Amino acid sequence: MKNFMIPPLTLLALDHWQAELEYQKLSSSSKLLDKILDGGFQCGTITELCGAQGSGKTQICFQACLHVQLSRDLGGLNGRALYIDTKNAFSLQRIHGKSLIDQNKIIVQS
Repeated sequence: MKNFMIPPLTLLALDHWQAELEYQKLSSSSKLLDKILDGGFQCGTITELCGAQGSGKTQICFQACLHVQLSRDLGGLNGRALYIDTKNAFSLQRIHGKSLIDQNKIIVQS
């Protein structure tokens, strides 16, 4: 019962803003999308991608999963990725797809 008596945590807007600045950003591998996202996907947050079927939402997610695992010197975050597929439609062929391979070659070469 005591847990219900704990008052909610309050946070000043300045403290929240400073904490946001400390989050790392993961590039989407698209200059335009990174500009829209203010530098890339912000770690520690949830980003929802919306669009028509075939517009590239899944491909962007696959790219982010691969990119986050790259070392920092290759533009990644040297991290890990977990891809949750709620439609049971995961395709290794799409991971090995030409666009992902070409994009990662560009990252490795730069």
